[in-house]
Amino acid sequence: MPFALTAFGQKGDDKLTPPNLHQWGAVTLFHGLPSDRVRAIAQGPDGAMWFGTENGLAKYDGRRTQTVALEGLAATRVLALQFDADGALWVGTDAGAARLKEDQWQVIAETQGQAVNAILTTTERGRALLATAGGRLYDCRVTETEATIDRLSATADSGAAAEEGAGERKQAINVQPLPEKALMSAGAEQQPTAGPLTLTSLTRGADGTLYAGAEGRGVLAFAGGAVREVTSRPRAYFVTALEYDARGVLWIGARAGKGQDSGLYEARDVGRPIKTGSGIGKVNALRRGAGGELWVGTDGQGALRLRDGQIEERLTFEGTAGGLRSNHVLTIFVDREEVVWFGTERGVCRFDPHAARNERVAEDAESNFVRVLLQTKSGELLGGTNRGLFVYEQEPGAWRQIEELGRQTIYALAEDARGRLLVGTAGGLYAGSTSSPPVASEADDNNREASAPEPATTNNRGGAAAGVRAISVFQGQTYIAVYGRGVERLDGERRALVWPLADANRDESLTEVTALHADGPNRLWIGTARAGVFLYEGGRVSPAAGALDGLRGNGVWAIDGSMGGSGGDNNDGGRALWFATAKGVYALQGAKLSEAAPGVEARDVSADESLDGGEPAAWCATANGLLRVSLNRELGPLVSRLDVEQGLSSANDFAVLRVRANAEG
Repeated sequence: MPFALTAFGQKGDDKLTPPNLHQWGAVTLFHGLPSDRVRAIAQGPDGAMWFGTENGLAKYDGRRTQTVALEGLAATRVLALQFDADGALWVGTDAGAARLKEDQWQVIAETQGQAVNAILTTTERGRALLATAGGRLYDCRVTETEATIDRLSATADSGAAAEEGAGERKQAINVQPLPEKALMSAGAEQQPTAGPLTLTSLTRGADGTLYAGAEGRGVLAFAGGAVREVTSRPRAYFVTALEYDARGVLWIGARAGKGQDSGLYEARDVGRPIKTGSGIGKVNALRRGAGGELWVGTDGQGALRLRDGQIEERLTFEGTAGGLRSNHVLTIFVDREEVVWFGTERGVCRFDPHAARNERVAEDAESNFVRVLLQTKSGELLGGTNRGLFVYEQEPGAWRQIEELGRQTIYALAEDARGRLLVGTAGGLYAGSTSSPPVASEADDNNREASAPEPATTNNRGGAAAGVRAISVFQGQTYIAVYGRGVERLDGERRALVWPLADANRDESLTEVTALHADGPNRLWIGTARAGVFLYEGGRVSPAAGALDGLRGNGVWAIDGSMGGSGGDNNDGGRALWFATAKGVYALQGAKLSEAAPGVEARDVSADESLDGGEPAAWCATANGLLRVSLNRELGPLVSRLDVEQGLSSANDFAVLRVRANAEG
């Protein structure tokens, strides 16, 4: 899934925003929860969130929290919540279960006096399965009958009052226990005083088999009216959670036994589970995510995100700067917008994985002044800064500096046709890889007189500093923009000047090249700091005439997108060529140049081709935040903006990168 990764520029005296805080929110006792200890979470058809706490039920609509009375139930401790296909809420408490539909409560009489620990609803309307601490599994189905009934209605003065209605349709709940007799805990045959078996969790396999987790007897399988104990090696006896991941693999959460450091099991074969997750201890909750990930809630080690059986991310109180309010995660829920909700002993924590996430590249401010970003064909993420080049390493989830370029200001990053990493710096061009020292190209000695790093206070891509400002692979060859010299082509290990050719009468503004962009196999666009835009086509460079004359005298810092077809006059309504300039964002469609976002200094632009509507769009890094611009056929340019209020570390942005979900693509 593509997403935007922004780079920001900060002055040396700016404070770095603490990481990840905009991803997190909380609902606590302070916001109206009956208790901070939250054991169950569900989302209603209207999008409202429901929380089951140690002291009652609460509903949260995004603005306020409302306590909901549990009518007909003696308990206030809510253990399980689940909505069925009818939009009704099933509630499990430590003294029974009830169903809430259109403000009317129906108590499940058969469950009274039993703790209902887990609820599993099905695609069948009005059906739910309830697992209790009394060794019972109840299959509940809602049926409708026509009868004279008494119903409870709320009045403003006296609360609940009885009303009589004749000939109304009444919803009854048919309850069938599975099995007929309560299941007993392990060793009940030898110990007559042993109590009923505590069922903790429920899930259903692709073959229809219903699995229940139990304390003391591990995993139980229900099929065809019969129940059997799943014997496995290794075996988790005290099971707390069950869940299938996107691959159809069963995951088992359990207590960590004496001398064991993990209660997490991956069961491709339910009879041969594999223990995983070293050091995570007891598992309290498992929840499949919307993107194929699996969330694991632990009892003291925070939350884990797994993908394909591997730990992808670990969230803790310490690592999220308190965003996750406790490392004791009691329950997990993923809502319809893919936001993850964690129920803890300190309230509900809301985590949005798609919100802006801020990361420090290094400790010093200059290394956090990020100018350029690149994702290589192999999937590596690179960041070029005012003080060095950094590569992101998935493990341990941090940025590593390429020591050989530790003092260089990085302006451009690219890969050539051979897969070499090319780095454009204030001191020249370097080639290599993230695992081997970069080597300067042979023409660098000719540019030493103009190789001073650009001052950190410069707030655009232009300025007086020399160096390699842009790199582009065009027709299988590598072209570089050298500020103060022009456009050069790499011929083997040497560099040859392409444009402008040396001439005593040439306009020196032509040498101030700041941007290169290959538009298909036939056109290379050239942007300059003062002379406007030029086109390299058919072996010749010519001024981009017509509408682009309006960019003369304007610093063109980045170009992206495509005109489509083979000529600049092609009017493809779904395509545009985008220009990030010192005076705004411009879009060229056919012969028309539009001021898409005027009056803002734009440093980088990335065409967004993810929409199916056919309207051209782009992400733009500017001095006033991250902009998303689309060209509506009827309304013209539409601009939305992200800045520090939405989670960016700074509104002074320099680069934007659309990260590919799959490498080598």
